This record gives sequence, structure tokens and C-alpha cells, in this order.
Amino acid sequence: MSSTIISLIEAQNEVESEDLGKLPPEFEQNNDIETLMDGRIAYTVPWSIWVDSDGSAFINKRYQFKDEQSGTFKVRIVREGDNIVIFTDSIEGETFSRHSAPSHNGATLDDYMPVVFRRSKKR
Repeated sequence: MSSTIISLIEAQNEVESEDLGKLPPEFEQNNDIETLMDGRIAYTVPWSIWVDSDGSAFINKRYQFKDEQSGTFKVRIVREGDNIVIFTDSIEGETFSRHSAPSHNGATLDDYMPVVFRRSKKR
């Protein structure tokens, strides 16, 4: 092989293994619950829910949602104004403990928004 071809291959290998340092934007998710549009149905994870000492429920608005149910993304939600509605049929089999303060990954009260539970109508 000529030295020109070898140099091109070496240059290509250097680019392919370039240290980017930060997460490239194309791999970043931007579908936090707080961005869910009014009336849109989506799915999130059960541990996004926090129940306070009085039994009121809240959802961490920084958690991700998906448009389709998959894996642990099984909690069906819809945004209605300032509230997130959780359909009770999507949390069957789950249990939630009451806690006086949020305890998930350093979350604060500002990370949560109110939840309303709704039973799905039987057809």
C-alpha cells in the first residue's frame, strides 16, 4: 500500500475514535414529563411517582415518557392542565409507600407535579 493510503486510513481511525467528552445531542432525550402536551397519552415508570405522608400523589416531572408502552414504561399518563392523570389499570400490581419528602435521586419538591388517579371505564 502506498504511504498516502496508509495515512488516510490512520486519519480516519483517529476521527472514529475521537473523544467527544460530552454526550452528543443526537443521543439526548428531551421528553421529560413536564414537556408532555395537554391531552397527550404517554407511558412512564412506576418509580416516577411519590406519595406524601397524607396520601397525595405526585409525579417527578423530570422523568422521561414514551409514546408506547414498553419494558418498565408501563404507567399510562395524560396531561390535563397542571395535573398528570394516572390510569389505575396501568399500576395494577404496584404498591407505593408514603414518605414525608421525595427520596428519588436527590429530587426536591420543585421536581414534582400533582397527580390525579382515574379508573379506566370497562368496555
